Amino acid sequence: MTQLASLIDFLTQVWPAQTIRGVPDDELRALEQALGRPLPGAYREALARLGDIVTRLSSNMSRFELAHVHEAIAARADDGFARFVPIAGSANDGPYFTDLCLDLAHPAGDADARVVSITIDGAGERLHPRYHTLGDLLWAWAFHAARMRPLDAQTELSWPTIEIAAVDQALRDLGFASRGVTHVDAGLYECGDAAAYLYRAPEALDLDLHLTAATEARRVELAAAIVTAVQPRGRRDITRWQHQGMW
Repeated sequence: MTQLASLIDFLTQVWPAQTIRGVPDDELRALEQALGRPLPGAYREALARLGDIVTRLSSNMSRFELAHVHEAIAARADDGFARFVPIAGSANDGPYFTDLCLDLAHPAGDADARVVSITIDGAGERLHPRYHTLGDLLWAWAFHAARMRPLDAQTELSWPTIEIAAVDQALRDLGFASRGVTHVDAGLYECGDAAAYLYRAPEALDLDLHLTAATEARRVELAAAIVTAVQPRGRRDITRWQHQGMW
């Protein structure tokens, strides 16, 4: 089963009442006309097969609705889109704007590519690698929307140099089941009243764990157990605690 097919299977399980409709061909052609080039294969297939689901996977930073994508394309029209292809436009009206783009300078197979955020503000333009592939992004945001957002208590943990296997084992020992990975530096986990997403972004040293639970007490219990289990011995690694999400 392909990554996209497994995502569709997951979405039909968690949102059984949701009808998945693809974006019509004429809207896909309108995007390609605005870009002046074909859509990258992974993005085109995601829109064609997932359609309105993709456009629902938005955040307080960037939005996937096609109107926002067209705005991002118009704002970057002088670029020629040889490298950066917008897939999500900024959710803000100012004073800064953050678009998500496929970075074709870092392809992943024949049809996918790295996802980067490009933020424009008074200091100029800043680029940050976010996901290894569009598939990673779609799985992460869909899993968060379906499994993590409904839970009230959230924590983010970050380790500068630790290997993903150490945190993976700690989660499994606490009863989390893995839904599989989209990349060697990613993992999606479920455990009844809790869920977790483990990820190391491209070119990043930090390994980030996004953990949610049904109650604050459960969140604290799980976070403390994970920190205790993976705390490196004889090294100067530091676990950083954060409480504001990226979603």
